[in-house]
Amino acid sequence: AGALEKYTTAHRICEDMGTVGSVELQDLFTQRAEEIRQSIRFCNYNLTGGSSSSTDAPPTLTGSGGDLLQAQLDAVLVDARKRQAQTLEELTWRSHTIAVRDETLRLAIVSARELDGDLESTTADDRSDNQYSKVLNACEDALKIVNSNISSLATMTGGTKVLCEAKGPAPPPVTLLPTHPSVRAGPSYWPLAKVHHTPLPCPQLEAQREDLRLLSGYLSHIKLTRMFERSKRLVLELRESWKIHTLTFSANKSSAAAAKSPARPEDIVHLYGSLTQILQDMLALPGVEEDDDLADALQAKLASVRAHRCYFLAETYSTNAKSSEALVLYDHAAQIAAQASDLLETCEDVQDELAEITLLQGAVSGAKSRAQAQAFLSSKSKEAPASEPPPSSGLQQRLAAYDAGKVGDSFKLAEVPPGFRPIQCKPLLFDVAHNYLDFPDFDEKAGVVQEKKGGGLFGWFRGNS
Repeated sequence: AGALEKYTTAHRICEDMGTVGSVELQDLFTQRAEEIRQSIRFCNYNLTGGSSSSTDAPPTLTGSGGDLLQAQLDAVLVDARKRQAQTLEELTWRSHTIAVRDETLRLAIVSARELDGDLESTTADDRSDNQYSKVLNACEDALKIVNSNISSLATMTGGTKVLCEAKGPAPPPVTLLPTHPSVRAGPSYWPLAKVHHTPLPCPQLEAQREDLRLLSGYLSHIKLTRMFERSKRLVLELRESWKIHTLTFSANKSSAAAAKSPARPEDIVHLYGSLTQILQDMLALPGVEEDDDLADALQAKLASVRAHRCYFLAETYSTNAKSSEALVLYDHAAQIAAQASDLLETCEDVQDELAEITLLQGAVSGAKSRAQAQAFLSSKSKEAPASEPPPSSGLQQRLAAYDAGKVGDSFKLAEVPPGFRPIQCKPLLFDVAHNYLDFPDFDEKAGVVQEKKGGGLFGWFRGNS
């Protein structure tokens, strides 16, 4: 137990110190923290008798000693960040060299970059929402300082140029006078009618404004990038849930996948709308319009997101039995996906997006076939007569019935043993004799007079009728 406490304290110190300092020191402290973690797992194994939950639990400090150590570590980290901020006089972002003049802004930028580096070093599957929230909050704090500095610089000028207009036919030329709210009239001045105060531009102020504008774009780019990643993770989870639901549509209701409530395509459409807005905000950031590579990559990602959104919007109409509207949207999604594929092929580091758009094109093709089949079945069901054989009857009795069935239905192909069917009570063999019988003629006895016709070719001339 004593060794576990010491190991836990050392692990916490090395873990926190691995976030500050040079890259070599960070790697050293991170490696030592991982080595100490193995020793902590060994101590937990001996203390708990091999319980996996206790062995894999992260080490934590408890008691008053842990609080005191945490306070000391926080003080050391703040001091290290201050020393690191003193050296952060400028930073480079997308071929822009930006000067950082404010000490408070330096500390905020160092904190945001440190948290963003920790998140970047973590694998995509192990990233938590808490890490994303810390990065977003740090970027938001730094942006507040940048906006405050921009507001303070907006009211500052490099001087004032006063333009005077004199009364009379021959006014004096425009002169630069002291910045005073009024001009005194005297014997050495012409009578003045108007005085215009024009601020003079200052190159240093303009440079500061440009640096703050680029810093706003830099911090906003980090913030929006992490927001995009977090929303994309949620979209992928809902897409996987929807895919499982569509694959298990014909399975038994008692299966575990079908028992869960599936994701709705409406929710996925809403999330893709948020991703579209994030990418549009990134395109409008300061400094992005000057970087063609970044702008092209964002445009390609935007086309990919729009194609996915259109596809799931079509899925929404398809689930609501609106096949005609779904077919139109599937065609539109295929067109946007083709455009996105062309744009992504010209960009770098977009292999994941390119693979997603390839899978989407295949999904759109299959969904179009499914929607066409549903439209055909719905049209045939409207034309079918009111009395159709039930699904429980055999296949021979349901040859003209287009019933898609429901989940869990078992269709009967044939009746075993065969059912009874009605037949004639007398064989047809005994009715063949009627073809060879000559029945007597009863017309003479019944008094039926047959009409006589004229004989010969000249019967009409003889008056025979």
